[in-house]
Order: sequence, then C-alpha cells, then structure tokens
Amino acid sequence: MLLQLTRGPRYGYELLKELREGFGDVWEARTGTIYPALRGLKTRGLIESVEKGGREFYRLTERGKELLRRIEERLERSLSFMARYLAFLAKLTPPEVKVRLLEKIVSFTDEGLKPTFLEGFLEGVDRERRREVLRSLHQLLSMRMRRIEEMIGEDGAYDGDHQG
Repeated sequence: MLLQLTRGPRYGYELLKELREGFGDVWEARTGTIYPALRGLKTRGLIESVEKGGREFYRLTERGKELLRRIEERLERSLSFMARYLAFLAKLTPPEVKVRLLEKIVSFTDEGLKPTFLEGFLEGVDRERRREVLRSLHQLLSMRMRRIEEMIGEDGAYDGDHQG
C-alpha cells in the first residue's frame, strides 16, 4: 500500500480496488485486512490521512518515503545475493533435483516475462529511459538465446525446430 501511495493520495476503497485488480485470483484483498493495515501504517507514522469531499484520503509521510527508500536498497542487495546463492546451490544440487527446479524456473520465467509484468515495471518511466531499458533487455536476452543454442548444439540435441 505504501507503493500505491507514491502515485499520490488515495482513499481506502481505491487502494482495495487496485489490490484486487493487481492480485487477481491469487489473493483477495478484503476490507477487514486493508483498513486495519492502513490504521497500523498511520500509527507508525508512515502515512497520514486527510478528509476531503467526505472521504478519508491517505498519503505518504516523509517517514513512509524514507522506509520505501530503505526497502528499495535492501531489495537490490537481496536480488544480488539471491542470484549468487542460487548459483552456489546449483553446483551442489543432485541432477534429478536440478531437473525439477529447472522446470519450475521455466514456468516462473514464462510468468515473469509476460508483457504485463514488464509493462508494470516500465509504467511511468520516461520514453528515452524506457527505450534504453528495453534495448538492454533485448540485447541480454539475445545473448542468452545464443548461449542456449550453443549448449543445445553441444549436447547434440538441436532438432532444427527452433526459429531464432
């Protein structure tokens, strides 16, 4: 909800509706969860509320903005650690377990690279930066595809059905 409020003040039902749309059938946001959470964020000084047009609008405080900055820094460090941790574990994992994990990674990658996921991250980014990110991503994926094709060729498993 703090991230939702970075786009400006919102009233409770608006936050609830966005959460429901965003999570779809994975998790159902309920008023019995959202409003107590908002009260908790308010008590901790992370958000404040203002009355406007008969509605209570919530907005981030400086303390809430600072918490989001710290979370962002921690997330970046965590992603870097996770990549190295998984690479280390991959070396120690028995082959039969690796196969199951790779299947899960492929299914996650399919979910994670859907255009809506990428569009969500690029939403609000200025056009030039957006193009730069997309070009970098295209270049990275192209390099990885070439490496995958090399690996397939090394295994003698290339069946010619691949369209590059």
